Amino acid sequence: MLGHAKIKLYTSSQYMNTWDQESVRERFASTARNAETYANELSRRIKGDPNGQSAYVRELHDEHLAKWFVYDSFACSSCLESREKFLADARVRLASESGRLFTGSFSKDDCFRYWRQYMDALIKEFEKA
Repeated sequence: MLGHAKIKLYTSSQYMNTWDQESVRERFASTARNAETYANELSRRIKGDPNGQSAYVRELHDEHLAKWFVYDSFACSSCLESREKFLADARVRLASESGRLFTGSFSKDDCFRYWRQYMDALIKEFEKA
């Protein structure tokens, strides 16, 4: 483990005060797109110079791959109908460890660790709302 900073999620008050399914879906979709773009860029960089890339870049790739997986799976889900339904679904996914299937990761363990961190952070964020 390379000691990345603790994952923090930033939200506006619109997600905290009232549940707006489309706003939450768009936020998740946007976060997923950004994470996928960054993971793809890191993958291209690593493939272009496989011997010159550090373990840090590979782990950073896997972190963003996990972030994409978490947010994309929720952005395309019917569980966003309510905060309660979202939290229930997120807790089931976390308990079942449904993030173990990562294709394209350099380290399945790192990718899964980041997946768990993003899942935990989302659950905590929306429990506070």
